[in-house]
Amino acid sequence: MDKPRVLIVDDSKAVRSAVAKVIRSFFDTAEAADGEAGWAAIERDPGIAVVISDLDMPGLDGFGLLQRIRSATSPRIRELPFLVLSGNEDDATRRRARDAGASDFISKKIRGIEAVARIDNLLRLVQARHDLEASHQALKVDDDEKMWDRVTGAFTPGYLLEEGAKHFAQAREHGTAFSAVSLRIDNYAEIEAKFGSAAFGQLLGRLVKLLQGMLRAEDALGRTGEALFSVILPGTGAQQAVGVAQRLRQRLESARITHGAEAVSILTSLGVAALGNDNVASVEELLKTSVARLQQAALKAEAQRSGARETLPAPPPPARAPGDVASALQILERASAERPSEVLDRLGPLVKATCARVGIDLQEYLFLLQSR
Repeated sequence: MDKPRVLIVDDSKAVRSAVAKVIRSFFDTAEAADGEAGWAAIERDPGIAVVISDLDMPGLDGFGLLQRIRSATSPRIRELPFLVLSGNEDDATRRRARDAGASDFISKKIRGIEAVARIDNLLRLVQARHDLEASHQALKVDDDEKMWDRVTGAFTPGYLLEEGAKHFAQAREHGTAFSAVSLRIDNYAEIEAKFGSAAFGQLLGRLVKLLQGMLRAEDALGRTGEALFSVILPGTGAQQAVGVAQRLRQRLESARITHGAEAVSILTSLGVAALGNDNVASVEELLKTSVARLQQAALKAEAQRSGARETLPAPPPPARAPGDVASALQILERASAERPSEVLDRLGPLVKATCARVGIDLQEYLFLLQSR
């Protein structure tokens, strides 16, 4: 069976030879001395499966080569895994490379086993995505709906967990990074109430396309609640995942979304969890942790917004004391429409105490509630 071909791009022949030496037992190698030569090799050789490139080169540098690859019209080229040959780059340079679409970084002094593991992991991720897209075209409608949320086009919760479990296991096996980001549209209820369910569904579909356009080929976005989305990020550490989350939020909240002639503002909350930083044993626990952090951030933001307002007047006494839970809930529902922040502040301690009485962790309850 033919070995995958790795293109090594660096203006130093010594560096190219050193990298080729540590991986050639498992991969075929090709070399190029600069970005232009690398691009020409990629165009003419469909067997190239991975690009390893330095960033600082004369002529077309690594950033220029990466930009050409990610903007290529050919899916074969556009989705090539791109590993940056890392020397002493500062954090800003590494962030710039990530934002441009770099898949991973490897040191110029990397050991053979680590280089092989990282390349192999990226190839597996890309192959899984290709297999998924091919399967999507062939599946029947019933199977298709198990994979894709029919309203937004994101993955379903079940399929996101299935794919996430594979990547989680690979990350544990190879000692590579793996993170999850959860994102919620906080003001979804008022948007849906104002424009209707159908328009809200169309809005979510547009937002999903915005988010997908910012993700790499190996990342996966799923709809895990009515207005809750989770992203799994293979090969991404905690700090990088925080940066991804912040960029996703900025993109959504700065997007010019309109319904008819009326602008629609988007408010979001985020939560991030990462393998290694969080003591989790499964992708389910990782996603649960990210959602729990989202909830904490949302409550904190709401408390800050409430504290900035003038003190609200006390609610009028009910016409009659509620005789059962259903009556009490009706009163609370009416009050929440008029004074949502105040109702949330008062209900918080009650919900926490009720969870304690029945032996349920509050964060677990919030995660299950969002997943319904």
